[in-house]
Amino acid sequence: MMDVSAELSRTLGKATLVEPGRLPAYATDKADFRGSTPAAAVRPRNAGDVAKALEFCNRRKLRVVARGAGSSLTGAAVPGGKWVVIDTSSLDRILEIHVQDRYAVVEPGATIGALNKRLARYGYFYPPDPASAAFATIGGSIGTNAGGLKAGLYGTTKDWVLGLEVVLPNGTVINTGSRTLKRSIGYDLTALLAGSEGTLGIITKAILKIWPLPEAHRMFAAYFGGMKGAVDTVAELEKLGIALSAAEFIDKSGLALVRKHNGIRIPPGSNYILIVETVSNKEAADRVLDQAIMIAKSNGALSTKPARSEGERADLFDARRHMLISSKEKAERTHRRVVIADIVVPLSQLHLSLREMHHAVARSSLDVILYGHAGEGNVHADIAYLPGDAKETKAMNALQTRFGEIAIKHCGSVSGEHGIGLEKKDLLKKEFAARSTSESIELMKRIKKQFDPNGILNPGKIFD
Repeated sequence: MMDVSAELSRTLGKATLVEPGRLPAYATDKADFRGSTPAAAVRPRNAGDVAKALEFCNRRKLRVVARGAGSSLTGAAVPGGKWVVIDTSSLDRILEIHVQDRYAVVEPGATIGALNKRLARYGYFYPPDPASAAFATIGGSIGTNAGGLKAGLYGTTKDWVLGLEVVLPNGTVINTGSRTLKRSIGYDLTALLAGSEGTLGIITKAILKIWPLPEAHRMFAAYFGGMKGAVDTVAELEKLGIALSAAEFIDKSGLALVRKHNGIRIPPGSNYILIVETVSNKEAADRVLDQAIMIAKSNGALSTKPARSEGERADLFDARRHMLISSKEKAERTHRRVVIADIVVPLSQLHLSLREMHHAVARSSLDVILYGHAGEGNVHADIAYLPGDAKETKAMNALQTRFGEIAIKHCGSVSGEHGIGLEKKDLLKKEFAARSTSESIELMKRIKKQFDPNGILNPGKIFD
């Protein structure tokens, strides 16, 4: 039997190989999806190393998965057997920043947080902002077309990727897109690769659009007895042209964790918190904040509280950003794991969808926290269950399915921003069937075949 590590060592050099003792860490992701310990893992030094590794694996029909920080929440980055992992975390350079032309060139292992820290020196930022931005890598966020807290105003990752350097499964390096802010040059391969979850090629460089930092921002929290008032608040603010860089919500179960971990006072009768951040010029900032708070009150807010300092603003953002971490810590105290559902519906359907989701949770007896991005109708559900318990595992799977069905019923989608991975393949088929477009999956399979004839790149993800 071929010694994959030894062969790769001869092909790439010993320095690029991960030590055998560290290979088991690649078998899981942030959501604890369990794959397999890979046969080998490579940390390439450049695109040439990636090309050599893929050419080697393609010739021998060895399966490959690319991985950055491992912050995937759907199993997209875990190997399914004795695969080879291409760990791009060492390709972390920020290569170029062109403020006048509004783009930056980065390697896939650079984190969103590191990029924004560098861009801030120039008064710019890169808007895609997943909750894991501090450690999520550019390559992984492109692979899943990540959204995040600012997606309601700025869109998702694909809206900010101008071009890519990608290594195909046979080792060929291609460049897609351009360094211009618009183009019309045939099929948009850049957009196709965004969200492809490493099934078509491995990104080795990205050209990203950047944006000036807002002149001023303000934040407040509003507490509601029902989600309808929160939805109406967001809709009215958007109708008035008030720019919302964040509109986040957390349900009552999540509020209990917020109270415990962040020390935020929760008014009696509150079932939801809505956290809103507005952006504007300095002169208008306070006026816009006062107007936004007034609108929240007119829509039934039980209480409102503006963030008067950067510390208070950080507390509110941290309450939302750390929700998954808090729910996992709670679950681990009873030896449970957390899986994360991720659906999206039109804003007008958000309160109705949440009502149905809460009904499903009440019938399940599992501990579930619902929260997400109100601006886009995106709901995350942290479902705690005991993996060794057949009843709880069945209940968890039933909830995942039910949440997806609720999204489909309300003209939404089974994945808002986390991708499909291993988690939602059946739900994806349900969604396409409901839209009478099941042929779409067959078309995806044919595209996959054109890029990857031997099927070596992350097989079994998105579809079988």
